[in-house]
Amino acid sequence: RPYDAKAQRVDLYRVIAGGVGGTSMPTWQGALSEESLWALTHYVQGLVEARGTAGAEALQQQLASQPDGAP
Repeated sequence: RPYDAKAQRVDLYRVIAGGVGGTSMPTWQGALSEESLWALTHYVQGLVEARGTAGAEALQQQLASQPDGAP
């Protein structure tokens, strides 16, 4: 099936907001505002879309070079 960014975003929102039963992925609905849930959804979708790119590799290297506990 062709890539559908909007459908993917809705699916990501549903998982982030509702959590995944039987796993360590909690529900975030009620803990985060709707605005924050959607912002997190867009952020995660951006990470998914960046997977396998040079930018993702650079970010991974940057994060790996940080000292433990760095924000």
